[in-house]
Amino acid sequence: ILRDMTVDKRHEAEVQAKRLAEESDRMKSAFIANMSHEIRTPLNAIVGFSTLLAQEKLDDVEKREYVEQVEGNNTYLLSLMENILNIADMDSRVWEMPREEEEIEVDACCKECIEGFRLELKPGVELEYVPASGITAFYAARQWLKMVLVSLLDNAVKFTEEGHIRVSCEEDKSRHVLRFVIEDTGIGIRPDESDRIFERFYKVDTFTKGSGLGLAIANEIMELVGGRIYLDDTYCGGCRFIVEWPMKDKP
Repeated sequence: ILRDMTVDKRHEAEVQAKRLAEESDRMKSAFIANMSHEIRTPLNAIVGFSTLLAQEKLDDVEKREYVEQVEGNNTYLLSLMENILNIADMDSRVWEMPREEEEIEVDACCKECIEGFRLELKPGVELEYVPASGITAFYAARQWLKMVLVSLLDNAVKFTEEGHIRVSCEEDKSRHVLRFVIEDTGIGIRPDESDRIFERFYKVDTFTKGSGLGLAIANEIMELVGGRIYLDDTYCGGCRFIVEWPMKDKP
C-alpha cells in the first residue's frame, strides 16, 4: 500500500511539473507575440516621424504634429518597458513589499493620479473624482497604491469613447478596508472574459495599444498587500472596478 501511495505521489508530482512547464511555455509564447507587436509598432512610428522631421520643407503645424507623435510613442514605450520590468521583478522576487509605508492623503493621491490622464481623454468624456467619504488619510505604500489606481484609470481611458470616468473612495470600517471605485461608460467586458482580465498578456481588444500587463500587475500588488481587486459584475454601463485596500495602523 505504501509503495502504491509513493508511486501515486510521484505521478502526481510529474503531472504537476508537466502542467507548470506547459503553462510556462504558453506564457513565453504569449509574451513574445505581444511584445513583438507592441514594441515594433511605436518604434516604427518614431523612426518614421523622425525621418519626416529631418526634412527641411515642413511648416510649423506639420512639425508640431510629428513631434507629438514621436513624444507619444516614446511615452508609450517607456510605460511598456516599466510594466515588463515590474513583472520580471515580481517573478524573480527582487521586488519585495515596500517598507516605506507613509501617511497618504486620499483625496490628494487620487487627484494626482487622475490629472495625468486629462490630455488622453476622448472628446466629450468627463473625468471626475468624488471626494473620499469617511476618511482623509491612511497608511500605505504610495508607490504601489498609485500603480494600481493608474492601471485602472489607463484601462478606463483607453476604452471609454463617450460619457464619464468616475473615481470614488470610501472607508468600510466593518471590514477594515479603504474601497476605491473606478467606473466608466466604456465598452465593458463580456461575462465570458471577466475571469481572464487579470491574466498576464490577456487583452479584451487586441487592436488597442497595451501590453496586457497592467491589470495583472495591479492584481499581484493587491495579493501582496492582502487586499482585493475585482470587477463589479452587477454594473452594466461599462466597467466598474473595485479595489479594497487593507487599513493599517500607523507604523
